[in-house]
Amino acid sequence: MKKKLNQFKKIVLNHKKVSIGIIIILIVFIVAIVTLVINNNEGSTSNKKKEDKLIVNTNAGIIKEEEYKGLKFSNITLIKAKDTETYTLSMDVTNTTSETSNITQVDIPIKNKKGEVEVTLLGYIGEDLKPNETRTITASAGIDLSKSASKEIKEHNQQNSQ
Repeated sequence: MKKKLNQFKKIVLNHKKVSIGIIIILIVFIVAIVTLVINNNEGSTSNKKKEDKLIVNTNAGIIKEEEYKGLKFSNITLIKAKDTETYTLSMDVTNTTSETSNITQVDIPIKNKKGEVEVTLLGYIGEDLKPNETRTITASAGIDLSKSASKEIKEHNQQNSQ
């Protein structure tokens, strides 16, 4: 074994330029591999951050509180979750009157900046909303509502749901 090691030393010493070249190539190769591994890991992290990201529509016309026939609609959010293509509108509905509300559903047209209806969501409130009672309603749509500009609360139109 010592004999082979001595022969290797002689070869390296006799061919210093070749040996230095091989060492430089090995160092460059190792640095390239380390750089690729680091960049690949950073790419995975940034992809994860994109996946974890929620898209929230905070346009004033979307999140503003509204009143409709004694019902107050507040705490309004329009969000797209990370792992879905569905936008979900959520809001609290409070009966501000002194009588039980018989409004069980409302239509919620979502409009673009031009005032054109992109989609009409159905807000199901449920039966017998008592005075000062609050319920949370949600409605979803499978279209991009990230740039929607406004919404309104309207009487439910039976024809829209058929």
